[in-house]
This record gives sequence, C-alpha cells and structure tokens, in this order.
Amino acid sequence: MRMCPDCGSTDLHYDAERGELTCRACGLVLEDRGQLPYENELSAEVDRLGRRQALRLRDEPRRPTRLNSEGARIRESIERARRLNRAAREAPSPDHVVANPEEVMRGGRAEYARTVEVPGEVEVFAAAFKAICPGLSGMRPDKLNSAIARMLKLHDVAHKLHPDPRRAARDLRAKLREHLWRGGG
Repeated sequence: MRMCPDCGSTDLHYDAERGELTCRACGLVLEDRGQLPYENELSAEVDRLGRRQALRLRDEPRRPTRLNSEGARIRESIERARRLNRAAREAPSPDHVVANPEEVMRGGRAEYARTVEVPGEVEVFAAAFKAICPGLSGMRPDKLNSAIARMLKLHDVAHKLHPDPRRAARDLRAKLREHLWRGGG
C-alpha cells in the first residue's frame, strides 16, 4: 500500500487520462507520466506546491484551513485537562494532590501537597461564609479552608491546606470586605 510522503495519507487517486497519481488529502502529485525532467530541485518544489494548491482549490474550495476560534478554545481546554490529569496520575502517592493546578494547565511543572483531614468546624465555617457571600463559591476550596483554619487558630492545618495561608486569609478578608461594601448583593 502506497502512502503520500507529504501527509501520510493512503487515499491516492490515479488519473489515467493525465497519467498522474495524486494524493486526495493534500493534493500532492506523486507520479506524472507527462512531466518533463526538471532542471533543478527548486523549480520542482515550486511546481509541486502550485499543483497542490490548484488541486485543493479545485476539489475542495470551501475546505477550512484553520480551526475557528471556538474550535481552538475547545482544543486548548482539552489539552489543559490532559496535562492536569497526567500530573494527577503522576502524584508521588495516593494521598497527594496537585497543589498548583493553574500552573500545570498553563504547561508548568506540577507541585504536590499531601491531603489533610479538615476538622469539622472548618467545613461548617466554610459553608457559613459561602452562604453569607455567594461570591466565595469561586474561591478555591483549599484556599478558603486554609483561611478559615488560620482564623480559627489552626495554624498547622492551615499550612497543610494551602502553601500560603496568610495570602488565603488576606484574599478571604478582601472578598468579604468587597461583598459587605457592596451591601450584601
């Protein structure tokens, strides 16, 4: 079975009238019985590219050459999810999680943190804060729990939940202040 050396497709078409064997996928002319020998390789390459473009326009005039913006966004989000899943699978042990998912999804190297049993009062306070301020639902759970654990003086738990519990507490205070300043809405 012959393959196209340019795109690897096996969808080849022989036109007996012209004496040409062409690739239907990319339009490359593999054999041309009526072709004169070329003086140099450069003119052969220019002619090959010209023929490919002409065949492409003739056979598929409305064929999209690039992904539209929605397709590119979907492809990028799938790629980001794959990176995160791969990083999660490569965790040192089952009780480790990816500590920097945003960085991993941007293509960075994964950092891992050991998961911690969160005391019940932290969960209760987290639910209460989310009920008071719906805007906190967008805050990462580990950051929210870390801020609450720090406020409850559970410093060791706070440090295990998030690499920087002081920053988490500062972000929580800022969100609450913003929410209260807007009048609760």
